[in-house]
Amino acid sequence: MAEKLLILVLLTILSLHANSGSIVKFLPGFEGPLPFELETGYIGIGEEEEVQLFYYFVKSEKNPKEDPLLLWLSGGPGCSSLTGLLIENGPLKFKVVDDYNGDIPTLISTTYSWTKVANIIYLDQPVGTGFSYARTQFLDTPSDSGEAKRIHEFIRKWFSKHRDFITNPFYVAGDSYAGKVIPATVQEISQGNDLGLKPKLNLEGYVLGNPVTDMEFEHNQRIPYAHEMGLLSNDLYELQEDTWKNSSLQTFLFHLLLNAMYMQKSKKREKKRREDEMKQKQLLLSILTRELLKNRYADNSKDVVETRSLVAKTETVVKAENVKSPTKQGGVKRGRESRSEDESHEHVFLDEQETFAEETCVKTKRCKCGFSVQVEQM
Repeated sequence: MAEKLLILVLLTILSLHANSGSIVKFLPGFEGPLPFELETGYIGIGEEEEVQLFYYFVKSEKNPKEDPLLLWLSGGPGCSSLTGLLIENGPLKFKVVDDYNGDIPTLISTTYSWTKVANIIYLDQPVGTGFSYARTQFLDTPSDSGEAKRIHEFIRKWFSKHRDFITNPFYVAGDSYAGKVIPATVQEISQGNDLGLKPKLNLEGYVLGNPVTDMEFEHNQRIPYAHEMGLLSNDLYELQEDTWKNSSLQTFLFHLLLNAMYMQKSKKREKKRREDEMKQKQLLLSILTRELLKNRYADNSKDVVETRSLVAKTETVVKAENVKSPTKQGGVKRGRESRSEDESHEHVFLDEQETFAEETCVKTKRCKCGFSVQVEQM
């Protein structure tokens, strides 16, 4: 009896789990409440809902009732849609740190999220991806066409529980390997509309980003594409043209080329980072040195004024000696006239007469008679 009761409780929990949705207001790693509306949940697929597909639904930050609704499918196959939410076009991203210590990663808001103008459902597919799972072991081999049918069933059940979005323009979107699944999914949805399946979806189109179409054809075009884009020289391409036709070798060489390009860019970024650090250190050192000299000058300003005054009087005496014995020629006195009493006075430097040139780091002190002294700060 107890075992039967336990089974009944488990079945009740599972039935509540199927087609469930929850509003999420906080996420680990994000400070404070989420600045957008997030719903997560499961939709049961199959006659006995043996497949449970997990989704993240983010409402548009602009006008959820009228903005387009996108169903986002990540590639792989087998990449969780969390990659789209946190790495590609979602409202959150990981904060990159140099000294990650294994704690919960920090999440921060993005400025480029598609959810600023669109509602997006991020779906974990195929089954076994992310939080999606199956209650029974599959007897048949999963296929792209079979997955397209399950996604079609998912989206109609999702709209049945979110009728506020039935009239919104609807698009199926994704990247990479989803390029093989999305066209088949769109065809299933279109045919379902033609057959009168409810609810009828306002299908407007689909979006493919860097899609997979024909693996062998695409791989064979990698080296020619790199050549046409100027990444490979004509001589190298023509010299090894026969080699490029080998698909497996071409793939290896292409990845080797990408790795070399990445390493080159990494070195440039590291060099620029070091240069920026050096500039910052030099700027900081310059500021600290300038402030130190300013303080030192302020402390010794009285001694500096007295020293400059003594130098000025010495210069005045020397110049006066030079003009005491002028020569005469044709009744005209050569040389400078003797200084008047006012011109040979002791110089007084007033604070309001000080100026400081930032570009040369030179402070100039002036006497009211016009005499000036300069002090270099650095």
